[in-house]
Amino acid sequence: MRKLILIYLMLLAFVLVFTACNLASEPEPDWVKQILANLGDDKDYTAVYKCDYRDQTVYYAISSCCDRYDPLFDREQKR
Repeated sequence: MRKLILIYLMLLAFVLVFTACNLASEPEPDWVKQILANLGDDKDYTAVYKCDYRDQTVYYAISSCCDRYDPLFDREQKR
């Protein structure tokens, strides 16, 4: 019985954490949506990751070529 209660509590915690993360997320800027829509065709980036850094949302773009830098952008697309 204790195992069942523990599993239930772990499942409840998991659902609460991921629900809170989804509610707190803000929509991506238009320039990020454009990059994501063109990932297969875009020659500049192969992926874009959304991260939190110093209480700010930033976007880490992976360049398609190994000899180019992977830029880190803020919401206004400033590097």
